[in-house]
Amino acid sequence: MHAGPFEGLSKEQACPASLCVFAREVLRAEAAHPAGHFDVVHSHYWLSGQVGALARDRWGVPLVHSMHTMAKVKNEALAEGDTPEPLERVIGEEQVVEAADVLIANTDLEAKQTHQPVRRRAGSRRGRPPRCRHLGLPSVLARRAAARAP
Repeated sequence: MHAGPFEGLSKEQACPASLCVFAREVLRAEAAHPAGHFDVVHSHYWLSGQVGALARDRWGVPLVHSMHTMAKVKNEALAEGDTPEPLERVIGEEQVVEAADVLIANTDLEAKQTHQPVRRRAGSRRGRPPRCRHLGLPSVLARRAAARAP
């Protein structure tokens, strides 16, 4: 997928500037396949999680997000003189957690940190916390695959 530009912009500039192009390219790639081609959407960073939430809703499949160090956690542990992660990242991560069906953490600590700084709002659209898993295929996906098997 081409979702540049690839040079001349800082990370802070390039990521948000490329988000719409990336979303367009994901939807374009999907259009090249028959309906129901994708079983799951998997994202890693908060920006790809934003696009993943769009694809999840459009395709009617689960969104699995691998959560890495969250901005709130990083900001709480800043050393003197470090620059905090921007508010748009904090909000974006909360939105991805809200949209995710399953969160994957690489360690027990990441799993705890994922649920600690982000709490579901009482009136949220989904109304339930996502399951947080350590690496491995969630059972909901395994059941879906088994149901499709001949």
